[in-house]
Amino acid sequence: MSVQNPAEVVLTEALSPPRPNPGPEPWRDDFPTWMLLIALVVAAGLFLAWRLRRRRGPALEKPSTTPVDDSSEARLLALGESVRAILARRLGPGLRARTTEEILNDPQVIELLGSDRVQLASILGAGDRVKFGSRGTAEGFEERLDEWRSWAGTLDARLR
Repeated sequence: MSVQNPAEVVLTEALSPPRPNPGPEPWRDDFPTWMLLIALVVAAGLFLAWRLRRRRGPALEKPSTTPVDDSSEARLLALGESVRAILARRLGPGLRARTTEEILNDPQVIELLGSDRVQLASILGAGDRVKFGSRGTAEGFEERLDEWRSWAGTLDARLR
């Protein structure tokens, strides 16, 4: 008997699937379904943590930039922060992100304070010179500090 080359074999019959059709292969029993469950639980936990963090907002308050000492510069910076906080309670938290110039030119501040804007400009301007300037740039404010403090004490009542 001679061996034929497999490339030369000619099929004379049509290929057909086996009868009866066995259908899809059964599900493997060794599939790690527990890994899928763990992945789903971890994804759900991460999603819930993300949602809670978005709802709660930032975790910590921004630390104060005022020094801890009792110098006149520190008292002036604390006074400026308290004045900004009073204005922010009345005009919204976005006021805290504004510069002194933006606050003074705000139409709501102009309407609320009127001529008292001069005092506000003095307090915030001196505070900016202390905060951002070099030593000695805001000299001469110590004698006005008590006057500014008393004006700031009445600011909350004036804005109502």
